[in-house]
Amino acid sequence: MRLSLLAIGTLVLMAISAPPTTLQAAMQDVLPRCISVEPMSGKVGTEIVVTGENLGKEHVAEL
Repeated sequence: MRLSLLAIGTLVLMAISAPPTTLQAAMQDVLPRCISVEPMSGKVGTEIVVTGENLGKEHVAEL
């Protein structure tokens, strides 16, 4: 019993002392972010290029 309490105490201490950025990164969802769109307007069928972060298929639904 004493060994399990020691293990739990160690895990709690490790969780409390973890860097805040590590905890924030683990808790945040990855959101797509558009930085630029070229061209800003166009006719139907015009190809539009979007640059940004997290724009992969796993993060963005089909348009």
